Amino acid sequence: MKTGKLFWGILFVTLGTIGLLDYFGIDARIDLDSDVVIPVLLVLLGIALLFKNLGIKYFFIILASIISAFALYNIFWDHARFDCNDEENMNIEIYEDANLQSIEFSDSINLAKLELSTLGNEIVFNENNDDSELIQFEQKGNFRYKTKNFIENGIANIKIHPKTISSENADDDDSELKLSLSPKIDWEIGINSGASNVEMNLGKVPVTKFEIKSAASNIDITLGNLQKYSNLMIDAAASEIVVNLPKETGCLIESKSIFLEKDLPNFSKFDGNSFTSQNYDKSKNKVKIDLKTAINRIEVKFY
Repeated sequence: MKTGKLFWGILFVTLGTIGLLDYFGIDARIDLDSDVVIPVLLVLLGIALLFKNLGIKYFFIILASIISAFALYNIFWDHARFDCNDEENMNIEIYEDANLQSIEFSDSINLAKLELSTLGNEIVFNENNDDSELIQFEQKGNFRYKTKNFIENGIANIKIHPKTISSENADDDDSELKLSLSPKIDWEIGINSGASNVEMNLGKVPVTKFEIKSAASNIDITLGNLQKYSNLMIDAAASEIVVNLPKETGCLIESKSIFLEKDLPNFSKFDGNSFTSQNYDKSKNKVKIDLKTAINRIEVKFY
């Protein structure tokens, strides 16, 4: 058996097994630190290439495949519950099948937290110009999304993740999810993205915190200067990431990366793998980018 087929076969079997156990209420996940997983995988695969003995080679290939499966499941299929001590007594709304959905804006909301998980889709973020809506999401194609939200202590918690593949659109590869966010409040956004194209046009939406976990994805983010300080955390593998910032915004990049291709023409390097834009010290608005990546490309542009 070819080692490539063995690796992918074991990976898919392990992913499916973990998913089935999780579906039946058995938590088989292992919390893995990406700072450790990537070097360990490189060592295991390197050892497998060095040995000619098939038994030893297969052992390390299987071990690397299983570790990869647990790491991928933790990133993309861990739909953890909202942190909530008394969820049953809260006003929780669940949307499953509608193509066009929205959540009404309330003056009691002062912060919105959005968690999005997506796989193999086109994702587009924009500003919502309807003052009566906190968020609007429109879906089309073969993937159906399930949305859950509740408000607690002035914080709107919104979670969107894939539910099923619609049988009537099973042959349709043009899957797309459009999200429009209200510019009236601050947002914290978390995205788990696998094999997706994500375009985030949020120049007029105040975003204080981004957390992105991605694999084999193209991500294009445009931020504005509505916040004095924003934090963008990226944990990615085999992805291309473009960040667009206003020219008056200062940017600090701290990187823990392996095989990272950088396009940072207006940055200066300092302290190992850290970079600052030329205007960082004088800028009133600052963005910090924390990178944990392997085999990626990142580009920062100023507009």
